[in-house]
Amino acid sequence: MRYQIIKRCMVAFWVFVGLVTGVTKLSSFKSVDILPETPRLSYLTPIEVVSVSQDASYEPIIGRPLFWAGRTPYVPPQEPKEEPVQEKPNNALEKAQVLGLWAAGDASSVVIKVDGSVSRLALNEVFSGWRLVEVTSDRAKFVLEQTSKEQENVKEIQFKQRAPLPSDWLGDNGRFSEIE
Repeated sequence: MRYQIIKRCMVAFWVFVGLVTGVTKLSSFKSVDILPETPRLSYLTPIEVVSVSQDASYEPIIGRPLFWAGRTPYVPPQEPKEEPVQEKPNNALEKAQVLGLWAAGDASSVVIKVDGSVSRLALNEVFSGWRLVEVTSDRAKFVLEQTSKEQENVKEIQFKQRAPLPSDWLGDNGRFSEIE
């Protein structure tokens, strides 16, 4: 008898497990909404009625009829061509004066005076569009950054040294005389 009670309990347990598993599986499915069948031509929109305003101008159509033997394709009006702007020559170094030179290879530099302002330039520095490219003991050579057909691209400025001191300033031994 005990055996029959255990057997019934086991059967009830397995039926319970089966029911819980089935309910869990069924509840995990997503519901699918079935839509009614849409008509095939539903993507077409009704034709809109275009109203013609009283202000409509038919002059362009009358001026160029659609079916006409001499009809030519439409050519839009041409925009006026812009004339190239004349570039002004770069005269920044036109009145430049070299006040001092330091010819030391890659460390060369020059001191120039332009329109009253004094500037020191090292080799390969740019002054108003002119690049310092070479320094020798008696001149400085500049090259224009933007090439121009109307202007020379290279400018050399000579170093004007002052005249030597008069010989009468020197004393008998070739040195400056002391003031007595």
